[in-house]
Amino acid sequence: MNNVTFLARLDRSVTPEEIKNLQYSVGWSGGDLEDWLSCIGHSLCVATARDISSNELVGIGFLAGNVRHAQLVDLTVHPRVQRHGVARQLVQLCLGFVVEHGIKYVGLTWAESSPWLKDFYFRAGFREIHNAMWLEESIIRANAPVLKEEQ
Repeated sequence: MNNVTFLARLDRSVTPEEIKNLQYSVGWSGGDLEDWLSCIGHSLCVATARDISSNELVGIGFLAGNVRHAQLVDLTVHPRVQRHGVARQLVQLCLGFVVEHGIKYVGLTWAESSPWLKDFYFRAGFREIHNAMWLEESIIRANAPVLKEEQ
């Protein structure tokens, strides 16, 4: 797809099925429809990108948390429109929401299997910190690698 035309906006009208299909397109499991419904309803904001010609969901990102602390999560872009500014616009929409609502702290995580994301997020204004921790049980549930405890 050489000529990519999409509309990115804050939009909760996305369906769990659309999110699951988008997740499949990038090789993820798709997740549980009830979980996605909860994410849509409970996130601070939902940023979506849709193909203008077909209205297909081609990108999504969520801002989870509260007015003090928020996390940018589940940023996903369909492979056929990657590297066309979709993710950048989704992040900008979420960060615009942060500014508009006076949210103090914003963080995110990225998969080590996608090291290019570190540079992408750095260009968006994020900086790496080394004092973050996750509850081990949640890491195990997510099948994420666990670092050994330092002695």
